[in-house]
Amino acid sequence: MLSAHVEFERREKEIDEYIAYLEKLEREAGFSVTLINTMKSSTLLMIYNMVESTMTNLLQDVFDHMDAAQIDFSSLNDTMKTVILTYAKRRNPEKLVEKMGASATNLVVASFDRSDLFSGNIDCKKIVDTLGELGIQSRQRYKEPAFLTVKTERNHLAHGHKSFSDCGRTYSMADLRLCHTKVKSILTKVANDFETFLTSASYS
Repeated sequence: MLSAHVEFERREKEIDEYIAYLEKLEREAGFSVTLINTMKSSTLLMIYNMVESTMTNLLQDVFDHMDAAQIDFSSLNDTMKTVILTYAKRRNPEKLVEKMGASATNLVVASFDRSDLFSGNIDCKKIVDTLGELGIQSRQRYKEPAFLTVKTERNHLAHGHKSFSDCGRTYSMADLRLCHTKVKSILTKVANDFETFLTSASYS
């Protein structure tokens, strides 16, 4: 199992416990509705953070795998070479050369920087695009509106377009639990696709 999958499972259990706690609070008389709504919005942020961290960690696993296996740029297929060169173009040339020399790695590892992969922009389309860019084959149909909902609400909250209480008021606890379940199901399949990609060395 990939390290990304392990971290994903830890986060989804954390969200599951948080939702169960909110369900309990909502049943208690006298608890602040405004606070409950604010906490519902926090649930959406937690779900989105799980999505972004999982996708980032899966890409990290790809490069960690190639680093450990000492995969040279010349041994990659054309699809992965394009990915590496695209990443390399984002790097400062001097920093890139310095990183390659200091760590005795080649271009494959030196080009990767997890900090600039995603920024509040992951939905199912982005997942499909990412798989396509890497050349990861999948039999799954990654179409789930819950991802777009979570991404959109995350951005509304992050940019101040909605208050936490206003955003949370829109969703019932049943809505949030279903959203979490659907997102978890898709991410599990994505992680499996990445694992198959690496175990079959489909990058070369």
